Amino acid sequence: MLSVPTLWTVFVINFLALGLIWGYVIRSYPSFEAARFWTGSAFTAAAGAALAMLRVVLPDTLVPLLFAGTALILAICLASMGIQKFFDRPVSWRNTVLTTGLGFAGLSFFIFVHDSVPARMTVFTVAQALPMLLSLKLLLTPHEGRVNPGARLAGVVTIIILGILAVRLFGAVTGMGGSFSYMHFSPVQSVVILVLVFLSMSLNFGFLLMAMDRLRNEVADLALLDDLTGVGNRRYLLQRLTEECARSERSGQPFALLVIDLDSFKSINDTYGHAAGDACLQHFTLMAQTRLRPGDMLARTGGDEFCIVLPSSTLREGAMIARRVLEVCRADAEQCTGNDIPIAVSIGVAQWSCEMGAFPDRLIAAADHALYDAKKAGRNGFATYDPAPALAPEAATSGMADMALRKRAYSVFERSMPSDLIRGWLPVRVKKTRQTRGRPCYSGKSPGLEI
Repeated sequence: MLSVPTLWTVFVINFLALGLIWGYVIRSYPSFEAARFWTGSAFTAAAGAALAMLRVVLPDTLVPLLFAGTALILAICLASMGIQKFFDRPVSWRNTVLTTGLGFAGLSFFIFVHDSVPARMTVFTVAQALPMLLSLKLLLTPHEGRVNPGARLAGVVTIIILGILAVRLFGAVTGMGGSFSYMHFSPVQSVVILVLVFLSMSLNFGFLLMAMDRLRNEVADLALLDDLTGVGNRRYLLQRLTEECARSERSGQPFALLVIDLDSFKSINDTYGHAAGDACLQHFTLMAQTRLRPGDMLARTGGDEFCIVLPSSTLREGAMIARRVLEVCRADAEQCTGNDIPIAVSIGVAQWSCEMGAFPDRLIAAADHALYDAKKAGRNGFATYDPAPALAPEAATSGMADMALRKRAYSVFERSMPSDLIRGWLPVRVKKTRQTRGRPCYSGKSPGLEI
């Protein structure tokens, strides 16, 4: 049988090693706040085990057991706080102080007022089990549709630890398995200590797996985000479009895509410098996001080009969002003074159709075609991609069949149209803006955009 000092030494070395590992995690990933609590938990448990060893050196006093038990209770509370922090739950220091304080008070009472080993074991076990039980639900509950593998491991280990604590308490209260003593461990107590050491390592290994899974997800997210604007990049856009195309192909429900290009962006870089150009891109991103609906996705595809994915949206709804984006850009440009740089954009709008199938590049090409029409019509406006309806058979025989396959887009420039014409196109109240030079650019009457 292993001696008491040897078992406590193993306990101390185990938690010191875990504390050093978590300390390295903190140093490498300072923003991972849960690691701070788990580091504190490991070092506190090592301190508690070291204090328990003093019981061998000072056999005539139970004070080392008082502080050792309190430290181990605090270590469990800190580990529980780390779990709460990991899952973005509010961390309550008051509960930790209350649990640790009550544990200290209970141990003190049954050491100095009424010496009772079963009572001390009851207080110690309950104070340790309570925060573990509160954390167990978080560990085993799916988050974002999945259970973290490390959390599942930590949850299973927590259940086993709770079971061992319950069996140990039952043995201490009933006297089964021999008398309980910190001075002379029985074979059963030695096995329990060794098993708890192994389980504590497994529990922290589960925490490490949780941390690795979180960091891996963060790296994956960074690979899909544009580092300048913080929105999705081209890779994320293609991934999202592929998903939406597949969903629409199954359900037949359309969705819309906006392709946006900042007008004269090269001249901004040439005149004001690339830092000013980057600031314009960031500013446009903020403005556009204020006009999107929940579920809409803005992505920067490169340079001064952006795309907006509008799930479950028709061409009319896409035109509505395009108009909103134009309005906020125009309003912002009107307020520019001095060295402020006005931002103007051209937008192409396209709707997924059955002919496009599960190929997002076809939808992008359609929106690009509409964008080209918007720029060709005078810029600072939007155009929609709307294939022409099929011609009558007699028209096809007269040599016009090819024209039925040509792409047709119509541009909407509210600020350059007469107000009565705007009301005829768009049943909304339009804010007057500065008139542009040249003649109004529009062709044909819209089929009634519902803005």
